[in-house]
Amino acid sequence: MSPRKSASRFERSTGAVHVPARLQANHRGPPAVIVVEFVGAEEAFQTLSEPIRGELARRLGLRPESILVRRLVTQGGTETTELWVELSSEEQVFRRGREIAEAITELVQQRIETDLWVMFRVVPLSHAFLNGRPRARGRANTESSPE
Repeated sequence: MSPRKSASRFERSTGAVHVPARLQANHRGPPAVIVVEFVGAEEAFQTLSEPIRGELARRLGLRPESILVRRLVTQGGTETTELWVELSSEEQVFRRGREIAEAITELVQQRIETDLWVMFRVVPLSHAFLNGRPRARGRANTESSPE
């Protein structure tokens, strides 16, 4: 059986989808990056940044080092916490957004008492550059074409 057919069976049985080679742990070159912007209290950020990073990596089929969680400092905020997750396509938000939001919300509310907004921002791959060069960004495992 070809590796692709075997992978297809695995995908159907687990709900997982092919992860491009450049996002897998053995890939060489600049790592893919998913950016998560955290808007909330510093204490909450200290408590939540690593668990959020791990859960999002697990949900997207990526390495944890592919997830960058950074805190934005704002003035005049409320007691709520916001997470802005950057993905590469509307399809990723459509296919995985609710699942990600529910998992992250459960994770956060197990650790701290807060209302949590999970929002998504789409930054197409064609709009992501590193040092002026097109940049591979992390992709939720909704892409099924091998690369």
